[in-house]
Amino acid sequence: MNKTTDKSMNIHSCGHATKKIWLPLALGTTFFVSIGCGGTSSLAGTIGLKQSRVRAVNAFSGVTAMSGQTGSDSVLTSNVPIAYGTAGSYIITKNESESVALFSGASSSNLLASLSNTLFRINKYYTIVGYGSSSNRQIAIVEDTHTEASSGTANVRFINAVSTVGAVDVYVSAVGASLPNSPSVSSLAVGQATSSPNYLSQVVPLGGQTQIEIRVTPAGNRSSILLDITPVNLSEKDRWSFVLDDPSESTGQTGIGFVKMQDRP
Repeated sequence: MNKTTDKSMNIHSCGHATKKIWLPLALGTTFFVSIGCGGTSSLAGTIGLKQSRVRAVNAFSGVTAMSGQTGSDSVLTSNVPIAYGTAGSYIITKNESESVALFSGASSSNLLASLSNTLFRINKYYTIVGYGSSSNRQIAIVEDTHTEASSGTANVRFINAVSTVGAVDVYVSAVGASLPNSPSVSSLAVGQATSSPNYLSQVVPLGGQTQIEIRVTPAGNRSSILLDITPVNLSEKDRWSFVLDDPSESTGQTGIGFVKMQDRP
């Protein structure tokens, strides 16, 4: 069993397990692929407040740096390519149907994957994730809930971006508790995010924190724990996405990893 610790209380944090198991990415009711750590939005309260905002995540196994565009708008911040296993900050884009293209490196000469006619709605936040291996590059897009969770709670969401294993089950429990009889999220498919509800609510003391443990298994096989993240620190009103990601073809890294990304202002 792989056990890894969520040590970071930053906006984004990454961790990787050491077991040689591969997992698929999953996105929920709304498309999303978010592998990698990312930045936070620095645009709230500035001009274009009601414009769409997008951030991109480089979950392409073997792609050390990624750039991209929504229509004619770059997804990069300060023209810095997005490293594997990380996400960029939110950037403003147009409220309309746009093409989405992701490239290897800083130029548009090496196309990795693209989508056409993607609608970005007014005053909405989105995450664009590039994932998959060299033989099958894919893009998933998910809408983010960019608000605080309710008082006395924190919200978590899971995205399966490991393209080589298939559907997974996710178990959320108190730290050190036995594996629950039923998963919190069942059969999360590659390229899908949790749904119904999109975020799972966790009780947090008012003005305080709590800790949870997250375990991932192949769908329907609770005896094989692929990833164990413990403890995960949650503060009141937090809203986090956890992306399960592939090892990198370029580094030789093995085992399922995770990316923890903040989805609130």
